[in-house]
Amino acid sequence: AVSGAIFNCLLLILIWKFSRKEMGLYRNLLRTIAIVDIIMSIAHGITSPRAFVIDFTFAVTPRSLLVSPSRELMIGYSSLFTLPFYVMNIHFLYRYWNIKSPGRLFLFANKPFIFMLVAIGAAAVALWAGLMTMMGSGHSMDEFQLRFDARYKATNDGAWVTMDYKKVDGQWNHRIIVLMCVFDGLAIVQAFLSVVLSSLTFYHIHIASTVSASSKLRQRKLLVALCMQTFVPVICVYIPYLGLITSPILRLAMGSFPDLCPVFIASFPLWDALVIMLVIKDFRQG
Repeated sequence: AVSGAIFNCLLLILIWKFSRKEMGLYRNLLRTIAIVDIIMSIAHGITSPRAFVIDFTFAVTPRSLLVSPSRELMIGYSSLFTLPFYVMNIHFLYRYWNIKSPGRLFLFANKPFIFMLVAIGAAAVALWAGLMTMMGSGHSMDEFQLRFDARYKATNDGAWVTMDYKKVDGQWNHRIIVLMCVFDGLAIVQAFLSVVLSSLTFYHIHIASTVSASSKLRQRKLLVALCMQTFVPVICVYIPYLGLITSPILRLAMGSFPDLCPVFIASFPLWDALVIMLVIKDFRQG
C-alpha cells in the first residue's frame, strides 16, 4: 500500500514535469488515475482486509491497526473497487472520441460534464456499498472467528462481511446467489464496455483517412498503453475478487488463494503506476 502511494505520487510529478502539450486533456485523465490509486492505497493501508472461505461461505474482515475495525469500514473499502474500471472506461471513451469525434473532446474540460462523470462514479460506489449491506453475518461465524483469532490473536466481532450461499437449514440462500450474480454481472459489463470501446478505437484508427501516419502511430501507442493498464485491475482486483465470492458456491478448493488475494489487491496501484511510467516514453525517459 505504501509503495503504491509513493509510485503514484511519483507519477503525478512525472505528469506535471514531462507531459507534452500534445497530450492535451489526457494529462488530466492520467492525473485522475494516479489520484484514484493513491486513495486506493491509503484505503488498503487503513483497512488491511483478510479473506476466508469455509464450505459455502465467503467472509472478509478488516485487520486495521489504525482505526477500529467495523463492517462499515469493510464495505466502504470494497465499494471503492468499482472505480478502477470506471476510470479506465472514461479513458477509453476519451481515446475513442479523440479519433472518431474530436469535436467532443472539449467536454472533458466542461464542468457540467466532469460533474456528471464524478456523479456517476459516486453513484457506482454507493450502489456497490448498498448491495454489500445486503450481505449478512453467516451462521458459521464462530469458525471464522476462531481462524482469525488463531492467526492474528485478535477478535473482530461485528466487523465481518459474508456471503452465505446456504442457510442454517441447508437450503440455498437465493438472495446471496442473486447478489453474487449482480456483482459478477457488474464486473463483466464494465469489462465488456472496455473491450467494445478499445475495439472501436482500434478500428477507427485503422480506417482514418484524414489522420497522418505519425498521429495514427501515436494514437495506437496510447491505446495499447491503456489496454495494458486495463489488465492490471483485471489481474490484481477483479479476478481475485470474483474468484473469492464465486468459489464457495462452486465448491472450488482455494488453498492459499484467499490469503494471496489481499496481496494482489494491494499491489494494484503500484503496478498501475509502473505500467504508465514504463509505456509512455516521456515518463520513462523522465
